[in-house]
Amino acid sequence: MSTYCNNCRAKPSCTRYKKCSNCKTVSYCTERCQADHWPVHQPLCKPYDPNVVWGIRILSNNGVTKLKKLPMNFFQHEMISDPDHPIYREGEQCPVTERCGIPLIIYKVPNSTGPNEISVKLRIEASNGYAPPAWQVWDLGECIVVREDRKPLTKELLEALFSFNGPYLMTYPFDEAAQEEVWGPWQHLLNPTVWQIFALKHYDEQYQAGRPGFGCFLPGGI
Repeated sequence: MSTYCNNCRAKPSCTRYKKCSNCKTVSYCTERCQADHWPVHQPLCKPYDPNVVWGIRILSNNGVTKLKKLPMNFFQHEMISDPDHPIYREGEQCPVTERCGIPLIIYKVPNSTGPNEISVKLRIEASNGYAPPAWQVWDLGECIVVREDRKPLTKELLEALFSFNGPYLMTYPFDEAAQEEVWGPWQHLLNPTVWQIFALKHYDEQYQAGRPGFGCFLPGGI
């Protein structure tokens, strides 16, 4: 049995929570929590298989930050069951998310077209905040992202990570002269503590806005 409710993250006081009757991978404290979480859980509601990894396909997008679009509108769940999937050979680590405690692997889908602002922001380097030149192209195409620890990657967590890498970190000055006038080196923001504080606030803001799936954030993103 799960040690917490997958919707509100409440821990049971005396009785254990019941698991989803179909997949047996999530638990809920009440029927209301199960109903509220169903839109989030439904795409992943399949019997547990240790050989299956759930990632996210990032569709072509542009102007997400400037136009304040919801990043999640460009996410699709991706089930990866092939142990030889090219993402494990050709995918690249996302250095910033790794520094924050949630290492991601991102893979450019061959023969796909269109801009992909979200993927570029996820792939920025921890040293300077810029994506490698090969990623700074207009026609990047679709990308697939998985957690390096192979835990299921949710749309909510990926949106929060993009919001941290993009709109949040990009407001911080990168040049050394400007940094001397504020907190310190930009790289000092890249740690689990700063990320968790940001994520807690992001989840709470989305929950207050009535968006399902943002009921509670756990540090490990699980």
